Amino acid sequence: MNLLTPKMAAEMLGISESTVRRLCDSGKLEFHKTGGSHRRITFEALRDYAEKSNISIRYDKTIAAGGGGRVVGGPIIVKRFLQHAKENQSVELFEAVRDLYRREWSIAKILDEVVGPVLFEIGRQWHAQETTVEEEHRVTAICMQVVSYLRFLLPKASDKKNVVVTGALENDPYLIPTTMVEVSFLDAGYTVIPLGANCPAEHIATTIERERPSLVAISVTAHSKNLKEQLQILRNAMSESALLAVGGFAAEGPNLEVDFYGTSLQKLTEFAETRL
Repeated sequence: MNLLTPKMAAEMLGISESTVRRLCDSGKLEFHKTGGSHRRITFEALRDYAEKSNISIRYDKTIAAGGGGRVVGGPIIVKRFLQHAKENQSVELFEAVRDLYRREWSIAKILDEVVGPVLFEIGRQWHAQETTVEEEHRVTAICMQVVSYLRFLLPKASDKKNVVVTGALENDPYLIPTTMVEVSFLDAGYTVIPLGANCPAEHIATTIERERPSLVAISVTAHSKNLKEQLQILRNAMSESALLAVGGFAAEGPNLEVDFYGTSLQKLTEFAETRL
């Protein structure tokens, strides 16, 4: 059960903390009292009140507050997202990411601070045998649905001429990471050519030679013994001015001759903005 303080509830509803306390005391907003007699409100009670009062919940206030890029309350929304995903409540997740997007969160930010941590946590739970394979697969599938839904929210046309090729190399079967890269660049306004997962380097090189992209972004989620060799095949097909970016927890960034390495989609798109 996710418990919110009156201050957190107030930020999510866009009202004052004193108003939240009055709503609790009047019985309009259900709450619990801790051992120290502090009010705590469940997210479910908050959502019920918001629906009855025709108020939009500000999901962004559960994650970012206080300025300076400091993450506040992130574990709460990640935990809630994970629980909704486990219960197959995709509609609630769609509504939440739509609200964040409408509040001018970039898709890269949503994926970095919400969807990515959910995938990481369900993976951790599976490796620690704290969840079942069936539940891990369900959460992963719903996260993919959320990423696809974010693509649906995007405007149709690109306002940038730069082309970005995205994909994952052969024997890397994970589609979600490279799709997250694709959607992040689409949101940033680039023309994207997605090649998906498990794509041989030679096939990606053929696409590079034909499309002449400004940037090639490769996701590395599965360990590869010949990663450097595969990346060199891509580099040989690229123009001198094109940039090669690699991301993923299975890539050993410091040992790779690439223009960008990292696990943050926000930093990747910011890198592209400054270099292209």
